Amino acid sequence: MEKKDGRQQTANKDSATVEKKMADLMGDEDLDILLRERVDEEGMNLFYYGPEEIAGTGEYEAVEFLDATNYSVVIFFDLQSHLPSKMETYVTNKVGVRQKHETEFANWHTIQGVHTPLRSDHYTDGEMSRQIFIEEVSYND
Repeated sequence: MEKKDGRQQTANKDSATVEKKMADLMGDEDLDILLRERVDEEGMNLFYYGPEEIAGTGEYEAVEFLDATNYSVVIFFDLQSHLPSKMETYVTNKVGVRQKHETEFANWHTIQGVHTPLRSDHYTDGEMSRQIFIEEVSYND
């Protein structure tokens, strides 16, 4: 890569830093961080997809979060409950292979006024990679 001035090198460093930040944050597909912290980030764009734009049964609507580095996370919301049902993104692993990561949220309960999924199923390229079950939750104690 040809360096014309210091800005090009800085921009590339900043881009790599943002990509690492995204991988760190979204590698674990942290919905809370995305909705509370990243949503107002400079360069973050949101795109709405209605039920008619999503393949399947028409039970979901979705919002895509696209940041300044073109990293994308799509959150699917249930039309009845308006709670997140699934989140998907594509990441490039350490050997350069692009993989689809999905997290499905289930068994929602309201605990201390906070809607909380007590189960999340995680998939990599369609294969289940882990399940998380929450048995006890306490907020702000």
